[in-house]
Amino acid sequence: MWLSTLLLLVSATLSSGQGCGKFRQIAEGVILNQTFGETAKRIIEKSDNCTAACLAETDFVCTAFLSVQNGECVLLDKIDLNRQVMKDVSYYRLYNEACDGETPSIGYCPFEITRTNVKVSASSVSPGMTSPSGCRDFCVARYHNLNCTAFTVAPVDKVFSTCSLFQSVTSADVSDGSMDLWTTVCETTPVNCAYGSWNDWSSTCSTSCGGGTQTRSRSIASESSNGGTACDTSLLNETQTCSTNDCPTDCMYGKWEQWGTCSATCGGGIKMRGRAITSLPANGGTACSTSLLSETQVCSTNDCSKDWTYAIWGCLGACIVIAAVALWCAVDRSCRKHKTAVWPATVTCFIEDNRAPPEYPGPTKTISIASGRI
Repeated sequence: MWLSTLLLLVSATLSSGQGCGKFRQIAEGVILNQTFGETAKRIIEKSDNCTAACLAETDFVCTAFLSVQNGECVLLDKIDLNRQVMKDVSYYRLYNEACDGETPSIGYCPFEITRTNVKVSASSVSPGMTSPSGCRDFCVARYHNLNCTAFTVAPVDKVFSTCSLFQSVTSADVSDGSMDLWTTVCETTPVNCAYGSWNDWSSTCSTSCGGGTQTRSRSIASESSNGGTACDTSLLNETQTCSTNDCPTDCMYGKWEQWGTCSATCGGGIKMRGRAITSLPANGGTACSTSLLSETQVCSTNDCSKDWTYAIWGCLGACIVIAAVALWCAVDRSCRKHKTAVWPATVTCFIEDNRAPPEYPGPTKTISIASGRI
């Protein structure tokens, strides 16, 4: 029925002061024009995040709020959950601070028509002529500070009638009349899942620096009953950040350059290459070392005694050995003695202009080799 307003009979009083920043929804469809036991309230007409707005409140400690899909927030310093919090088909959701992750137990007490065609002689207050829904709203709003649990009004098909509000009604107060009697019919209070105490945080962090995590856990103390909130295994473990100190950063080096020229052409020389520092150490990291900026390598290890150069006229290209002593060569380039020749020896060079022997040997010149150098 469209007039089936619900009362929420709750089991405990929560007041401000925790400040943990964690909220859980405890009811939805809450009627706005009622008091929740608050001593301070702020209405924010437009907000994308009521939780953030509650935490940002500076005039009072916000521990509860109502939110609606259009972005309106009603911030409260506290709510008294021993009160009868009424709800219907409205869009407001009620959130309360829940630092231990548990939801308060809530019993539903709907307004129902319990008698028809009656009049009630009990003490009452009246806001005057109203519709049935208007009479309900006055009851919900505790008109004249009355803790209203019942009201009489004409049947729904009558547009307006006298609205009478009652704190309590007994059977002796009821007699024949023309009004409908609406009263709250409370159901068995649901019992939510109960959780045990948290164990200690794990002794070690997942990392020693740069931000890691550590965990703690708890167990289920008792299961829910009477339609209460079921146990949520995601609430059995939680994590927190640890080791947020910056990690050490070691000295960083760039890529090696190309090897330099060898210090000798034979007999074993040295060549060198270097690199630069690209990043200095930080937070106690390994320092830079100048000894790691360069390195050397042995080069030109060939035997100098077997490489005899004839520099008198020079040859083009490689020399050609005949009987281990005779060389053919072209003019204008260096000529080397064949390594199998035994010195001292006499070597004949055939000088030829831009042609390769042996097709056209040309003039000859005999050189007497007495040592490894000419």
